[in-house]
Amino acid sequence: MTSMRRRAPLSQLALAGVAIALLPVGVAHADPEPAPPPVSPGVTGVLNDWQKSVCAPDSFSQDDPAIAARDWPGAVRAGTCASEVNPGLTNGLWITQWTANSDMTSALQRNFMALFASAVSDQTAIITFAVATPEARKSLEPLTKFGFAIQPVPPLA
Repeated sequence: MTSMRRRAPLSQLALAGVAIALLPVGVAHADPEPAPPPVSPGVTGVLNDWQKSVCAPDSFSQDDPAIAARDWPGAVRAGTCASEVNPGLTNGLWITQWTANSDMTSALQRNFMALFASAVSDQTAIITFAVATPEARKSLEPLTKFGFAIQPVPPLA
């Protein structure tokens, strides 16, 4: 019986030691790190602002997920809209959301886009606005007031 008494307190002490050892880990998570910046450095606003600046009112159409997966592999979301500033633009603008730059660049190339402007939103999503011809640059220009840079899509390697 004496040995049973010794084992019980030892196992309880061992559990208490584990609990104490884990305590600092729990405390470390209680003080969260500062929130990341909302968008790419130098870019202001949010997706809704950006979209309103380039899309004609009520013209945005979100792609069906199956179509987006086929046409924009790797995109989280995709859609199109008519240009706010270039109403005669035949193809409109493509607005896509990505988690990887490599997927974004590859899809822009495969879809024969000419120009794009993109920003990282909330450190997880890459929002991209693209047009199919260099002549459609005017459609992306409203984004420059938010700090976006309009860039040519890199050629296929």
